[in-house]
Amino acid sequence: MKFSFAKQRRGKLYGGYVLFFVLFCLLTYGVYWLFGYSLISTHDVLHQHVPIMIEYRKILLSWLHHLSA
Repeated sequence: MKFSFAKQRRGKLYGGYVLFFVLFCLLTYGVYWLFGYSLISTHDVLHQHVPIMIEYRKILLSWLHHLSA
């Protein structure tokens, strides 16, 4: 194994990683953009988040009312 502090050219290596990253992003997220979908679901938000926020409010109010206990 060679070890050296000499400056090495790594532009090709970094360019390959950047190209791979861009292609990976296009393949992963481009499908959503191509078909007009969103990564955030618009129809399921109320069913997931509103009940837990109501429960969180109950817990928080109960804790605030019984703070001295």
